[in-house]
Amino acid sequence: MLAQLKNAALARKSFVEMTSSKFRERLGHLLVKESYLKGAHQFKKGNFTYLRLDLPEYGEGRLEWTPLRLMHIISKPGQRIYLSSAAIAKLIDKGRRKIIISTSRGLMSVLEAKKRKLGGEAICELG
Repeated sequence: MLAQLKNAALARKSFVEMTSSKFRERLGHLLVKESYLKGAHQFKKGNFTYLRLDLPEYGEGRLEWTPLRLMHIISKPGQRIYLSSAAIAKLIDKGRRKIIISTSRGLMSVLEAKKRKLGGEAICELG
C-alpha cells in the first residue's frame, strides 16, 4: 500500500485504488487525519471491497509537491522493526515526529504513542 501511494504521488495521480483490508483502511484514515491524504473511501465492486485513497492537490488544482514523495518505509515483510516506548521518546527528542507506529491499541502517530507510553512496529516515516 505504501509503495502504491508513493508511486502515485511521484506519477502525479489524483487517487489510488486497491483491495481493502482492515489495516489499509485504518492506515488510510490515519493519513487523512494527519492531513497527508484528502480522503479514504471504501466501495464494493463485484465480490471485492476496494479502498480509494485521494491524494491532496497542491497549487492551482494540479498535483505538485506532496510529502508522500518523501515517504520512507521502515518495516518490511523480511525485516520488521519494533520500537519500545523509550526508543520512541528518543526519536521524538531527535526531531523525528512523523513516524506511524502499529501498537497493541491500533495505528497511531509517534507523538500519540509517546503520550500513551506504548511501543510497537514502526510502519513508515513521512516527509
